[in-house]
Amino acid sequence: MIVDREWMQKRFAEFNDSYFEGKLPTPAFGLSRSKTRLGTLSYKCNRRMFRIVKTDFTLRLTTAFVMTERQAENILLHEMIHLCIASMGLPDTSAHGVTFRKMMNVLNKEYGWEVTVSTRLKDYTPVSKPKPRERLVLLLRHKQAGYIVTVVNAKYRSAIERILDKARDISEHHWLISSDEYFADFPQVRSLRGRRVTREEYERIKEAGSNVHSLPL
Repeated sequence: MIVDREWMQKRFAEFNDSYFEGKLPTPAFGLSRSKTRLGTLSYKCNRRMFRIVKTDFTLRLTTAFVMTERQAENILLHEMIHLCIASMGLPDTSAHGVTFRKMMNVLNKEYGWEVTVSTRLKDYTPVSKPKPRERLVLLLRHKQAGYIVTVVNAKYRSAIERILDKARDISEHHWLISSDEYFADFPQVRSLRGRRVTREEYERIKEAGSNVHSLPL
């Protein structure tokens, strides 16, 4: 699974009642793309009289890894221990000191959880980035209409090429493969039609370099 805010809110409420007597303040819930930290708790420190009060808690879990629900729950509980210590002003010897470990051990021994002080990131599977979608792009220079750009359904390339070979009002054309999101809202056409663009835009697309390359005929 990949965690989301709705899941975090639901599990937080359940765990707060079950393991913290409902005493934890409900934080803001956020998602991160961190590849180095599975969960974090942040807050503001305010000086009041002779003490520091911590407020504006935000609990974040990363969406950069695919994890089991059990793994996500253990990470959430880890951050909830931090929230308990911070919100109640409990003293501890370090970030994961005596107080933290005592609360962690209670969750693990009495309730069967597997909360740890640290986690090995290699035990988690990174979310793979989707491969950029490649589109078949046709650039046309029409003698009357000017500069035209279109995205073509690849099955109809040969048919359109035959039309281009016979067209006398088209002075040049170029076939390209592009993963540029500029073309995301272009329909995939089956006939010779497209959008008019400026000469500058036409040349930019033609010479785009790394994300646009020529398609062999």
